[in-house]
Amino acid sequence: MRDKGMSEAERARLESLASYNILDSAPEHQYDEIVQRAAKLCDCPISAITLVDQHRQWFKASVGVDIQETERDIALCDHTLHGSGPLIIPDTRLDDRFTDNPVVTDPNGIRFYAGTPLLSSENQVLGTLCVMDFRPRGLSDAQANYLSLLADQVMMHLELRRQNLRLRTTSDEQERTQRLTGIAGRLARVGAWSVEVATGRVTMSPEILALHGLGSDT
Repeated sequence: MRDKGMSEAERARLESLASYNILDSAPEHQYDEIVQRAAKLCDCPISAITLVDQHRQWFKASVGVDIQETERDIALCDHTLHGSGPLIIPDTRLDDRFTDNPVVTDPNGIRFYAGTPLLSSENQVLGTLCVMDFRPRGLSDAQANYLSLLADQVMMHLELRRQNLRLRTTSDEQERTQRLTGIAGRLARVGAWSVEVATGRVTMSPEILALHGLGSDT
């Protein structure tokens, strides 16, 4: 991940995101339940768990959205990456950041946005848990708090996923080490083998024959 012009901060963020191995993963009920609760509690037709990759915004789970990803350039959630707190925009058409954004300017575009950052244990913003509406509005303090609590739940699931991946990797490495150690031990006891160039006859020591499950008279 060494794209020319990429800042060190963005590189670190993308490396943190990659460590969860979550992008393009299959739907999972625990994330689906969170977006459903967020939409209901905030009384919004759209809710999504978004993860912001280098050039795209990918939806791990969503309600009211029939696409899997968007270009990062038009992602409203991309603006949440620049802070560590919630981003609430009561009317997107009054915000200069979105004057040319087709997600907003479309006749049926998004008018209200609220996103809470998904903050990793390395303090990197991976994406958001967000809710959106087609009309200008706001969130009550209680709704904003609910959204933050649900975002924490998303991160709990993501951290558990990453921990399981690391444990599996460690277990695989230990298994490989044990297997190689066993092979090395067997090879250390091997006597020798040779080939007669003229006849092509292969001569093996008893240890080599045993290693291959062959008898000494083979």
